Amino acid sequence: MQRVTVHDAVYLVASREQFGILTAYAFDESAVGTETIVEWLADRARTLPTLQMRMVRPVAWLGDAFWSQCPDFDAADHVRVAHADTFDALLPALHEILHRPFALDRPLWSIHVFRGVRGVGPFDTPSTVVAVKAHHSMTDGRGLTEICRTLFSAARGAPARPELPLSRRTVTVRAVAELPLRPLLAAYDVARLLVAVRRMRREHGGVDHLPPVEFTDRPDDRRSSTRIGTVFVSMTRLRSYARTVGSVTTNDVVLAVIGDTVAAELGTAATRVVAAVPVAVAGLPDARNRVTQIGVDLATGDGLDVAERARRIHRGVIDGRERARTDEMAAVLASIPRMPPFVYGALARLTGALNTRRGSSATSRTVVSSVPKGPGDGWTLVDSPVRANFGCLLRQDPNATNHSVTSIRDVLAVNVAVDTTVVDLESYLDALRRGFDDLVPAVSEAARPATR
Repeated sequence: MQRVTVHDAVYLVASREQFGILTAYAFDESAVGTETIVEWLADRARTLPTLQMRMVRPVAWLGDAFWSQCPDFDAADHVRVAHADTFDALLPALHEILHRPFALDRPLWSIHVFRGVRGVGPFDTPSTVVAVKAHHSMTDGRGLTEICRTLFSAARGAPARPELPLSRRTVTVRAVAELPLRPLLAAYDVARLLVAVRRMRREHGGVDHLPPVEFTDRPDDRRSSTRIGTVFVSMTRLRSYARTVGSVTTNDVVLAVIGDTVAAELGTAATRVVAAVPVAVAGLPDARNRVTQIGVDLATGDGLDVAERARRIHRGVIDGRERARTDEMAAVLASIPRMPPFVYGALARLTGALNTRRGSSATSRTVVSSVPKGPGDGWTLVDSPVRANFGCLLRQDPNATNHSVTSIRDVLAVNVAVDTTVVDLESYLDALRRGFDDLVPAVSEAARPATR
C-alpha cells in the first residue's frame, strides 16, 4: 500500500482520458503464434508489482488515494490483440486506444498486439507492433520505459508476491478522519510554496522560464480536432550532423528542426518559439511522476542556420536542466499544497473551460518530450529483435502542436499531434521531413565556428 502523491493524483482528477501515455515498439515479424506472444507479455507483466496495483480512491475524492493490490489480478486480461494492416491504419487505431477511458477499478494500463503491420519506418517487411498504454498517474515516460524494458526482456523474473488489497471503504474512512486537518496542511504548504518560489526567482530568475502564450484565433464554432503523425529519421545521419556541429546532441538538432517547422508552418517565423521540455527532477521520492517542464528557446526568428540554433538550444537545455535540479526547485515541487484532490479537479475543469471559451491555440509554444531508450540491445519479443520505437500522444490545449521524440537502434521517430483547425498535418509532416533531409547538405556549413 502506497499513498498517491498530489503530483500523481492531479493527472487523474483532471481527466481520466486526457493523461494516458502510449508507446509502441516494432519487432521483426516471426512465425510465433499470437497466443505465445500474449502469454510472453503477460508472464513478464506478472513480475512487476507496479502493474498489479490499482488506485483506490475515497468517495468524492475527499482525501488521498492509495495504490493497492488489485483483487484477482490477471495480467493476461490486460493484453489484447488488435488489427491494422499498414502503418497508416495503425496510427488512427493507436489514437483511438489512447482516448479510451480507463477502468478505474483496475490497474491503469493495457497492452495491444498488432501482427503483420507493413510500412513501419524504413522497413520493407512486416512488423509485429506492441503498444503499451498507461495512465500518467501511475508512471512517467522514464518509468514506462523501464516497464517496457522488462516486458521485452528475454529473461523472466519471479512473479511479484501479491499484497493484501485495500478497500474503498477503508480509504474513505481515513479521508474523512483527516479532513479537519486538510485546511491546516494546505495553508502550511502554501506558505512553504511561496517561500520556495521567491527563492527560485531570486536565485534562478523564475520557475519555468516559459513566456506568455501567444494565440492564433480560430472561429468559435470550429471545435478543435487532433490528428497525429510520425516522421522517421536515421540516427546515424543525426549523430553525424551533431558531431560535425560539435558540442550539441542529436536531441538539440531535433529541437532545432522542430522549431523551424513550427515557425514556418504556423506563421510565426518572426516570433520567439519556445518548447516546453519535460526533464527529470529530484526531491520527489514518493512520486511516480518525477518531472517538471523547462522552457527552451528554439532560437527562431533570428535568421540563424540550424547549426547555430542547435548550439543555442544546447545551452538553453543545459541551463534549464541545471535550474530544474536545484535545491530551490526541489523545494517548490515538495510544497505543492495537500488539498483534497477534488479541488485540483475543479481547477482543471475551470482551466479547460476558459481555453475552450477563448477558442484559440498557442502557436508560439509547443511541447517536445524525449525519453532515451538506449541502443536496444536485449530488447526482444519471444524470438524477434526490436526494430523501432514510436509513440502516439495527446495534444493538450492550448498548444497547437505537441511532439514526442523516441529512438531505439538506428531509428528515431518524431511523433506529432496537431490542432487541425490551425495546422495541416500532411504539410507539417512534409516540412519536418524536409528539415531533416536538409541536414545532409548542411553538414559542410555546420563546421563553421559558432558566432558570438
